[in-house]
Amino acid sequence: MQLLAGWLMVLSVVAALVLGWLYSGPPFYLKRRPAGWAALGVVTALITYNAGTRPTGRGDTISFAVFSAAMALWLGIVSQTKDLSDIEGDRQAGRRSGPVVWGENTARLVFSGVALCLGGMLLLSAVSLAPALLASALVLASGATFVAAISLGPWGRGDRSRRRRPYKAFMLTQYGANLAVVAW
Repeated sequence: MQLLAGWLMVLSVVAALVLGWLYSGPPFYLKRRPAGWAALGVVTALITYNAGTRPTGRGDTISFAVFSAAMALWLGIVSQTKDLSDIEGDRQAGRRSGPVVWGENTARLVFSGVALCLGGMLLLSAVSLAPALLASALVLASGATFVAAISLGPWGRGDRSRRRRPYKAFMLTQYGANLAVVAW
């Protein structure tokens, strides 16, 4: 079993390296398209969570599956709030970020809607399937509310610093949810 776990780690590292190249290297540059970024973010997060739990042997539970799926989607989609801070720069550089492709207001609605859905789904899953995730689900649901409120309200609009606030809320939520799942 240890040998298998060792090979899984090696494959995880190789996969992460290949995905990193696909993200930023020719000919794909997946970071330039919202669907590419989302797919890569989800897969990379799943690889990372899998690699992180393998040494403990705790990666084969419903709690792990629910949490890692929710956080992988959170990372793959809601992390794109980062693109709200420099829409014009992305457009000039030829990047096809969500805000460039869909327009700023639609992107804000998409990111907010996904954040709220993921927060609600993790909370519902924690209550019904995986009570050990309740603390992290509360953090994610609360953070999702902040991401949406900041993205859709006046707090995330204006100068570049203010447009960066939805991403800061995303990051604080991600840190908090991961810390909560480890602490509780």
